[in-house]
Amino acid sequence: AVVPAMQINLSENALCGIDRYGDGTYTADGIKAIAESISVSPSMTSINLSSNNIAGVTETGYVKASKVQGSSFNVGDKVVYEGKEMVVSKAKDNDGDIKMSTIPDLAGIKSIADAIRVSPSVTSVDLSWNELGAEGAELLAPAIRDSPSVTSVRAFVNSWSSGG
Repeated sequence: AVVPAMQINLSENALCGIDRYGDGTYTADGIKAIAESISVSPSMTSINLSSNNIAGVTETGYVKASKVQGSSFNVGDKVVYEGKEMVVSKAKDNDGDIKMSTIPDLAGIKSIADAIRVSPSVTSVDLSWNELGAEGAELLAPAIRDSPSVTSVRAFVNSWSSGG
C-alpha cells in the first residue's frame, strides 16, 4: 500500500517551553519527541518547526553593567547575571547598560540534526526564527549534507554569527 505524504506544521507551538516572546521555561523534551518521529516516519515529507525557540535563547532588557559579573562587556563576551552564564548581545552604552542573551541549549538542535541525518522521507525542513546560532549551524550542516532525502531547508533569522 502506498503511504500518503505527510506535511506537518508545528510553527509557533513553544515545543521547547518558551514562546516567541521569551516567556516560559526551556526544556528540550518536546523537540526531542518530534525529532524521534522525524527519524522513523516513512511518510513525513515536510516539517515546519519555525518560531519554536529550539535553542532556548532569551534576551534580558537593559541592565546596568555594574550588576553583571564579567571582565568586559563587548558583544559576544560571556558574563554572569543572577547566577546564570549569559552572552552580551548589546554592548555597554553611554548609560552603562547592556543587554544579554542566554547561552543556546544544543540538545534540541542536536536531536533535530540527528533526525534529519537518518530520516528516510523528509525532503523539506523549516527551522526559521529559532535562534540556532553558529553552534546550531555547525550541528545542522553535516546532517543536511548527509541526509538521504532532504532537498530544501529554510532557516531564516537564526543569529548564525557570534555577533548576532
